[in-house]
Amino acid sequence: MVKILVKAGINILGRPLILIPVLLAALANYFVMLFSFEAGANIVAEIIEFGLPNYSLTEMPLAFYSLNFWDMNIVAIGLVTNLVITAGLLIFYARFVKMKQSGKPSIKSAFSYALSHIGTIIGALAVFALISIILLFGFWFILLLVLARIPLMDFVALAYVLFMGYIALKLVMVFTAIGFDGQNIKHCFQASWDFTTKKLFGTLYVLLLITVVYLLLSTIGSIIMTPLADDFQVTAVYYFFSNILSGALAGLMLAEYYGSEEP
Repeated sequence: MVKILVKAGINILGRPLILIPVLLAALANYFVMLFSFEAGANIVAEIIEFGLPNYSLTEMPLAFYSLNFWDMNIVAIGLVTNLVITAGLLIFYARFVKMKQSGKPSIKSAFSYALSHIGTIIGALAVFALISIILLFGFWFILLLVLARIPLMDFVALAYVLFMGYIALKLVMVFTAIGFDGQNIKHCFQASWDFTTKKLFGTLYVLLLITVVYLLLSTIGSIIMTPLADDFQVTAVYYFFSNILSGALAGLMLAEYYGSEEP
């Protein structure tokens, strides 16, 4: 699996311009954060000052949303925009790796391909939202049973959380599949499910490796930046570019693994 990391690193070293899309994504996400930060801060401040609304658990979500209608919508718009950008990056890197395998890698073509699939991204995110709502509704129901102190429901709740994690793992390659296969949404969900069925533990290993790389870069940054801790600008610049490198490596590693014969 380390070979996947090496391949991703070689892609970056061989074509540094491949970092431009993730740089643009980071800048876009920064402005999205500025747009939604105040709304999120208002929600948190209201919870701290007044606590949650005095409603039952079944009424709480809708009541809380109604009381914070505009702020919740602004946060939701920011979150969806962030997800669209992230999905677009995964498609870009998957397409680039696919084109590299065919002997004709092109950053411009891969970027255009990702942009042309905005509609597919939104459709796939809508499917993810539907799946999430169903899973969260089930979790909410189990939580009510746990609070009612029904025997063994604690174990059921734990099993259900593991089940949700399993579903997330099975669908982690959806956007990478869009970049590779260029098929419809249903096909890409099926492709991710089939791929992770064959390579479940390998996919988990790659995700863990991505996490280790991110933590390693952050740790190295903490060590290097300690003498410069008082210089906020230098520290911010390092972590900004560290996140860019981590994002590029993550997208490339998923794409390289999807397109490889690695077990």
